[in-house]
Amino acid sequence: MLNRGLPVGLDSGVTLQDRDLESLAPGEVVAESSGQFYRIRQPVADFRSRELDELLGQDPQDFLPHESLHPELDSFARAFPSRALFLDLETCGFSGAPLFLIGLLRHVDGELVVEQLLARDYAEEPAVLDHLWGLLPNYDVLVTFNGKAFDWPFVVDRTTAHRLSRTRDRVVPPTHCDVLPLARRFWKSQLNLPNCKLQTLEAVLCRRYRSGDIPGHLIPDAYHRFVRSGQAQQLGEILQHNALDLVTLAQLALMLVSRSAGQ
Repeated sequence: MLNRGLPVGLDSGVTLQDRDLESLAPGEVVAESSGQFYRIRQPVADFRSRELDELLGQDPQDFLPHESLHPELDSFARAFPSRALFLDLETCGFSGAPLFLIGLLRHVDGELVVEQLLARDYAEEPAVLDHLWGLLPNYDVLVTFNGKAFDWPFVVDRTTAHRLSRTRDRVVPPTHCDVLPLARRFWKSQLNLPNCKLQTLEAVLCRRYRSGDIPGHLIPDAYHRFVRSGQAQQLGEILQHNALDLVTLAQLALMLVSRSAGQ
């Protein structure tokens, strides 16, 4: 949890001042055959999203599959919550650059949690990837935002670059539900949106506005500085950015199912 004991969440405005990773984001070291990485877990409930709480509190019947649902949403409705895995990456750039953070939102021990797999330096990237591949067989649906174009190909490319087990030998969830094209289809013209970027949808549909969020183009340099110096203040901002992206992704996916059912 970021700054354990402080009300870090969607509307908290907390300044991340701690510079040490362990004090800023308490977690644990996880070992894989390819090395170690740092794992941080935070209950989704800590983010105090009223709108998401309302969706999660709806009658489960509201999310049962029905004939009007897009096939990917149908699969998501069948899998949520225990068999659906939300994923969002933070990387050092585009194709060929390292991946340093795999953000997940998933059901663990009866509750939804944000789970972040962090490579504390470049050498820990293989272990982060290995751990993700180990989790995937437990899920029927992978949920992303623009993940078909970016996140998933990036995972495959970095797995290949590190000569980890062949991707064809890995078990991948049978359905990839990419929320971006579904949101464009359902909301862009209906709401006359300027674009369907995640934070645009977050503002218009979730009615949340981030304060002090680190811009995406600054994330690679911020991570490189952390690796060089060990000072984690900006890394904390990246972790917060990633966690909020995951919470919004989950809310949008649930909204798509709920509102499609109401058509």
